[in-house]
Amino acid sequence: PNVAVVAKYASWMDGTVVNVGDDNIITQFIEKKDFDYNNINEYYKTVNIYKFSKEFINNQYIPFLLAYIKAYGENEYYETVLKAISHLSRSHIKAHILENEKWYEIDDGQDYDIATALFLEGEEKLRHMQIKYGGYWRYDGLLDYCYLVNPFFPSNKMIEKMKNEYNILLRQYPSGLNTQNLNAGRMFEIDADKLLVGNGAAEIINILNKVVKGKLGVCIPTFNEYIRCFPNCQIVKLNTSFNDYSYNIDTIMEHIDKVDNMVIINPDNPSGSFICYDDIIRIIEKCENQNKLIIFDESFIDFAEKELRYTLINDDIMNKYQNLIVIKSISKSYGVPGLRLGIMACGNKEINKIIRQNMAIWNINSLAEYFLQIIPLYKDDYIKACDKIVAEREYMTTELRKAGYKVYDSQANFIMVKINKNSAKMAIDLLEKHNILIKDLYKKDTFNKPQYIRLAIRNRKDNERIIQILRREVNL
Repeated sequence: PNVAVVAKYASWMDGTVVNVGDDNIITQFIEKKDFDYNNINEYYKTVNIYKFSKEFINNQYIPFLLAYIKAYGENEYYETVLKAISHLSRSHIKAHILENEKWYEIDDGQDYDIATALFLEGEEKLRHMQIKYGGYWRYDGLLDYCYLVNPFFPSNKMIEKMKNEYNILLRQYPSGLNTQNLNAGRMFEIDADKLLVGNGAAEIINILNKVVKGKLGVCIPTFNEYIRCFPNCQIVKLNTSFNDYSYNIDTIMEHIDKVDNMVIINPDNPSGSFICYDDIIRIIEKCENQNKLIIFDESFIDFAEKELRYTLINDDIMNKYQNLIVIKSISKSYGVPGLRLGIMACGNKEINKIIRQNMAIWNINSLAEYFLQIIPLYKDDYIKACDKIVAEREYMTTELRKAGYKVYDSQANFIMVKINKNSAKMAIDLLEKHNILIKDLYKKDTFNKPQYIRLAIRNRKDNERIIQILRREVNL
């Protein structure tokens, strides 16, 4: 028979698609200009591999091709001829549907880069994926346990509301920074003059070197931006591995005496270790009394258990502690990393002035602005989503401990796991065999042996899948 190789349509595909009827007979070729997103579940993408009989070529394809060239010229896709032929009752082209075979259509440099990742093997494949820092929707079926987001928020209702406004938001300039700060002030119930909205928390962290000088105390291991972004500071590291990767308040208090500024990420990344409210106030007050800046990153704090949850983004706290800078990634906690949103809260007008002077007037887009505008309507949904993270974290922790893994206590949307195998090899195996990307912590500060991984908390279906895989791994 005459055969066209096709694959079920996925979001990364582009170009001609087909409809497939009974007995896998192709009933229609659909050009890019006729593509209807309402029908994507019915589409199969052509893989550009065909097998035609001599009779089909001579009696149908070539006559139609010559007629088409005569009528429309030469600069057309060959599928347009197949489109016309497919409507003839005597012309059957059967679809050979790919299942799990690897393939990628290469039209440009971006396609080549993705195809390279698809066909690489071993350490090269893992490294190629790691240096992407995101954009994993391009890799069909990849399950990302590396990057940290909230899988339970935004709610479907909120997404539908944003979709409804997409066209006008796409075509309109966003407001300037003043309006963004007002939106964020309403969101966090704090005076807008104490807030700055960034293009992700990373934008603000990068600018903090304008106000942070001298010795900077950092608990390690940590989010590397708090080291990379302060090249002019002397980084004075406090190694938490000596306390089994948990915060020790007395040790932190002693460390403050050795530095000019202190960074605290709470819960910690990558361990998930947590400092309660009373203890963090003790730390802040010591820094205040010694006239030292403290940067408090609470990007993951909303995922703490209900009785432990708190925030320092508060007018009274900001007014009282002029040495305090609070950073919060909205991308991570609210599940919208594609919008690139983060905030800085500070009661010190001079610090806010310096940071603002180094920010663009239009630093976030209209979609991100609209998210800030409507988020108060969905506050209850957000709290419920954070509670779901707590439940899934407890489930994953319990099940992996039953399987024999050491899982560190965490109050974040991730867990750190010690394994009895080479973590780099496990990361490679999970990617190659199961299309799962995890965070291998080897070579990160203090992890001198390849035995530690970090896993994001996802929904129950995904979590059950990785638990099942890791159960098998522990017995191999």
